[in-house]
Amino acid sequence: MPAIHLRSSAKFIVLLSLAQPPSIMLTAGPAWAQSAAVIAIDTAQHNCLDHAQSDPEMQRCLTVSETAYDAELNKSFKEAIEVLDPGSTKLLRDAQRQWLVAWEADRKVWRGSWNATAGTMANVAADEVEAGRTRQRAIELGLLVQSLKG
Repeated sequence: MPAIHLRSSAKFIVLLSLAQPPSIMLTAGPAWAQSAAVIAIDTAQHNCLDHAQSDPEMQRCLTVSETAYDAELNKSFKEAIEVLDPGSTKLLRDAQRQWLVAWEADRKVWRGSWNATAGTMANVAADEVEAGRTRQRAIELGLLVQSLKG
């Protein structure tokens, strides 16, 4: 899928998808640091969205990809916990708990009462935000595992 690089630095690459619906994806680290699993999920998500004919179909694509990103996130979290020393394990567990609180707070905003009157694309946008945040965290934890393994 063609993309336009809007901003690129050592920390972030922002891509604007040319497919419908517009999609902004933030990526931690350089593109080479992404796991093969995240790249495969991205590809499947883009293919699904390219063929989606309705808002519910787009939502299904995003829900499926979020579930896959979440599985990758959990896999990386478990791998990191197995390698980290007890002090670092506690820090990671605390950070993950805080991330979950922030994720849920953002979810509540996107699923708030305004959403019911905002049109069907508001739900698609909410799904994209949720999938994107989960994707971002999966990448971050994957980078941690890569760093731990050297």
